[in-house]
Amino acid sequence: MSNTTDVELAGLDCDKTVTVEFRHDDKLNEETGALMQCAVLYTSCSGQRRLRVHNMAVNCCTQLADLYRNCETDTIINFFAKYDSLRGLWSTGLPKCNEAKTLADTTAAGPLLQQRPYPSPGAVLMANARCQVEKKNDDDPYRSVLSNPTKNVRDTLVNQCAQILACYRKNCASPSSAGQLILPECMKLLPVYLNCVLKSDILQPGADVSLDDRAYLRQLVSAMDVAESHVFFYPRLLPLQKLDVDGTLMPVAVRDSEERLSRGGVYLLENGLNVFLWVGVNAQQELLQNIFGTPAFSQIDPAMISLPALENPFSKRLRDIIESIRAERSQYMKLMVVKQEDKLELIFKHFLVEDKSNNGGASYVDFLCHMHKEIRQLLS
Repeated sequence: MSNTTDVELAGLDCDKTVTVEFRHDDKLNEETGALMQCAVLYTSCSGQRRLRVHNMAVNCCTQLADLYRNCETDTIINFFAKYDSLRGLWSTGLPKCNEAKTLADTTAAGPLLQQRPYPSPGAVLMANARCQVEKKNDDDPYRSVLSNPTKNVRDTLVNQCAQILACYRKNCASPSSAGQLILPECMKLLPVYLNCVLKSDILQPGADVSLDDRAYLRQLVSAMDVAESHVFFYPRLLPLQKLDVDGTLMPVAVRDSEERLSRGGVYLLENGLNVFLWVGVNAQQELLQNIFGTPAFSQIDPAMISLPALENPFSKRLRDIIESIRAERSQYMKLMVVKQEDKLELIFKHFLVEDKSNNGGASYVDFLCHMHKEIRQLLS
C-alpha cells in the first residue's frame, strides 16, 4: 500500500488468522486501558463492497508481575512460530522501552480474523525482558528461515524465551537458589512448547521431509489460530481403552511420550492434519473386536482409511469422537492406523514430541536443562 498503516490481502476466509504486534510510543494509562480498532474493507463473494470494523479494549499494567500473571503461553508460541520461524519481523532488534507500562494484550482480531477467547500477551514480554536483562549484542536482528539457516532461527527462539524467563526470575520471583529453575505459573509449559516448535519439520526437518513439504507447512502455520497451532506443535494423545461409551466427554489426554503408551492399549493422536490410531500389540481382544471387527491383532489392516461401522456402543462413540475432532479443524484429517512394531510406527513416534527425535531434536527433559543453563547465563 501507499502508506504504512494499511495492508492488502488477496483473500481472507474463516480459516485464516492474522497475528499482529502493536507498538506504541505514548504513555498508557492503567485505569483507562487501551483501545484498538481494525477495519477491513473487502469485496464479498457476491461482489458487494463491505466494511467490517472490530473494536477491542485491553487492560494495561505497570507491574511486570501482573503481566506475567495474565499471559497466555499458547499465544506466545503462536506468535513465535509465525513471526520468528516463518515470516521474520524487522531488521531492528527487540523493541526498547523506558518504562514498564505495557499492553497486557497485543493481539487484536475480530470474527473475520478468527478472534479466540484467549487472554493473549503478545511480544511485549520480549520488550520487557530486554529492558530488564542486558543482551550481549543490542542490535541482533530478528531472523527467519527465509533468509537465515534454521540453526540461527532456533538459537534466536531459545534466546528470546530465555530472556522472558530470566526477566521473571530477576524481577518477579522470590529469592531462591541459583540452581533452582523458577517459571511463571502461566508459563510453566513454555519450554516444552518451544521445544516442539524447534523440533518441528519447519525448523528441524528430517531427511525424508522435502522442500515442498516444508514450504507447505510454513504457509499452513502462518494462517493458524492459537488453538490450531497448539495441537499442531503439541498433538493431542487420547487413551481409548479408558473411553466412556455412555458419556459425552473426551478421554483425558496423556503426555506425548512413548513411555505413556501401554502395549495393551489403543490410542488416538491428532495434530490438526492427521488422525493416528495406534494399536498396542497386546491390546485386549474385546477392544479390537469393538473397533475393527476382529479380535486378532494380526488381522488388523493398517491400510484402512476409515473405521468399520460396527453395531456396538464403543465403535459408535469412537467414530463420533473422530468426526467431532475433524469438525474442529479447518482441513479434513486423514485416518492412519498404526500397529505397534510396524514400519508406520516411526511416523507416529515423530509426533511424540516429549521424546528425543530421530533427527536430533532434544527430549523435554534435556531441553529444560538447556533452558535453565541459558537463563543462568543471562542472570550471571
